[in-house]
Amino acid sequence: TVSAFYARLAVIATCYLQDVQQQQGLQPENKRLFF
Repeated sequence: TVSAFYARLAVIATCYLQDVQQQQGLQPENKRLFF
């Protein structure tokens, strides 16, 4: 379903952003720009 697709996409995006922040040492405030 479409809702399942977006739910999965949100989880992937969240995990990706957290991984990028850990690698680049970004501040948590930057994540808010994506949501």
